[in-house]
Amino acid sequence: MGKTLQKVFLALSVKDMTMARRGNRRIGFVLGAPAVVFLATVAFIPGAASAPSQPDLIINPDVIDPYVSIEEFSDSHCAVAEGCALPGVRTLLRFTTESRNIGNADLVMGDPVGNPLFHFHECHGHYHFEEFADYRLVGPNGIVATGNKASFCLQDTYRFGSGRGKARFTCSDQGIQAGWADVYGPHLDCQYVDVTDVPPGNYVLEIEVNPSGLLVESDYSNNVASVAVVIPEQVPPPNDNCSNAIAVSDGATSFSNVFATTDGPSEPLSCTFFGDSGVESDVWYRYTASCTGTVTASLCGSSYDTKLALYPGTSCPSQSGSVLACNDDSCDLQSEIKVQANAGDTFLVRIGGFGGAQGNGTLDVSCKAKKGKGRGGPPR
Repeated sequence: MGKTLQKVFLALSVKDMTMARRGNRRIGFVLGAPAVVFLATVAFIPGAASAPSQPDLIINPDVIDPYVSIEEFSDSHCAVAEGCALPGVRTLLRFTTESRNIGNADLVMGDPVGNPLFHFHECHGHYHFEEFADYRLVGPNGIVATGNKASFCLQDTYRFGSGRGKARFTCSDQGIQAGWADVYGPHLDCQYVDVTDVPPGNYVLEIEVNPSGLLVESDYSNNVASVAVVIPEQVPPPNDNCSNAIAVSDGATSFSNVFATTDGPSEPLSCTFFGDSGVESDVWYRYTASCTGTVTASLCGSSYDTKLALYPGTSCPSQSGSVLACNDDSCDLQSEIKVQANAGDTFLVRIGGFGGAQGNGTLDVSCKAKKGKGRGGPPR
């Protein structure tokens, strides 16, 4: 599972859920026979234009910001239970969904308890409403993949424009005020389209709010937002395997573990953080200490949730137990290791992601000499 997806939305990310380190939303009416009974109400905004006061929902295209992520899901993960992920390693197109109410009335859903369109999700511990948004990836010949985000919890997340200054709605009293948005970030469960079987190429990601028209709005013509997306060819990095470790010296080196496989062993004794003992989707580097003193290997500032391990020597580990040091989160979600070394000591630097998270970053290596110890050359 990954530590790594936020918004028109649903539950917490893998790491959020697994270790309670780090949200959600949605709507409702009842399908009766034969009529549709609308359970949501609207609230009049004093001073608003005359004609019927109604919500108007749109998707903000400026914050969608899609990116490809490769993640591993266990059989017990909430996303698997909700039908928006298959167990195993999957390629996901993650993105942010910001649902704005630009109308002149609040969307008021109220308490979800007892409303048949709201479902209580055991994994997430709260109610969700279905039929709020659809996610579609469209190619030259039509739809090639869809998102299976099953439900949402509607609440005031972000105020824009002239929206009133205090959030009102929550998951226990749902809705979206006029001038507010419900935001789901890319790290959240089911906040993606699974593109594992989608060929590389150019596509369009479409996000449609209120796709079935269940919610009363003043305008349904503005419910779809779309952005261009490129699904890249899945080529592993050149240092995907330990045997191809790239030599680095003191200073900063850009790296990427996107599309990397896992070459090294899990390290349950030294690398278990929040229940995850692996350093998945790893890439490898080789560093020789330039001084006798403290060697620091840092991934701070990288774009994803990293894990970092250091092995002594140049022999690639075939089984767990030989790791010298390991770190998960040292600077926010990024990793950093400090070890003592003699000038000339060589280390294998293994860079991966929590739960298989992938992204780009910078490996910054330095050596701070002990007093009286010079730099360079073998130890005396």
